Amino acid sequence: MKGYLKDKNVSMMLFIACWVLYTVSVLGRYTFTDAMVKMISEKIFTESQAGFISGAFYIFYAISQIISGRLGDKYSPFALMGLGVLISAFSNLLISFLSSYHDILILWCVNGFFQGMIWAPLIKLLSSVLCKEHRGLALFYISTTFYAGGLCTKAIAIYNFSQGSFRPIFKTSALILFIFFAIWVIVSIISTKKLVYDGKQVQAESKGGGKFKNKDFKKAIISSGFLLMIVPSLVKSMGDVGLKSWGATMIKSTYGLTESFATLMSLIVVLAGFSVPFVTRLIYKVTKSDEVKTSL
Repeated sequence: MKGYLKDKNVSMMLFIACWVLYTVSVLGRYTFTDAMVKMISEKIFTESQAGFISGAFYIFYAISQIISGRLGDKYSPFALMGLGVLISAFSNLLISFLSSYHDILILWCVNGFFQGMIWAPLIKLLSSVLCKEHRGLALFYISTTFYAGGLCTKAIAIYNFSQGSFRPIFKTSALILFIFFAIWVIVSIISTKKLVYDGKQVQAESKGGGKFKNKDFKKAIISSGFLLMIVPSLVKSMGDVGLKSWGATMIKSTYGLTESFATLMSLIVVLAGFSVPFVTRLIYKVTKSDEVKTSL
């Protein structure tokens, strides 16, 4: 997609839609995480099986992110994001009727694969389709969607646990995903009609899509500090995913609390996470816009 928006009102509408849609997609990703404590209690599967499902989701999610990055250069990011949300909606809905470990495993892997199709197209929209004045702040504020989606999922889980079942968690998530998929289609149509095709931008993107030499790529990897950040990023991701996935289950099994109260206690991790983007932005200013020092 080589066009971009000049209309600031449409650009702001698109950013808000992107923010809400990704928050909702996070909701469709974390439903299993928060339903897991109840599913284990109801003997749907064991803790080791739950861990395998959770791990398999992220394997397919990672594979899909690589593929979606390539697809984003050939197909509409609006369509790819919509497809990811739609399949996630169906996956959540179908799981709400299942009790078989193997069926849930297959569907959650499908969900992971199509969830992975949302992030790369989203970044493409924020970095090259929004009007230029909105791009920087949009890329900053989109990071809050992970925590907003997590809060929504836990709120839904706590309410439904009080009703005595995990199944409505998936059904509620599916309903929300279907609703915002429909809204996304409308926003996509409006935004696409308002795209401006500037010759200079098209030429720049065409050059950017050319062949990239291996030597240039290796040089960029080394000089950017990417290699330096791999290990701490992996450690951070493992801790983050582990706490979010197993927090409620560990609290319940250790202290014998109810599923609702254990999930409520795990909210602390999500609430603390909300401050991270803002603290990071402050540190970025203190380090005078040095990305490597800020990351460390």
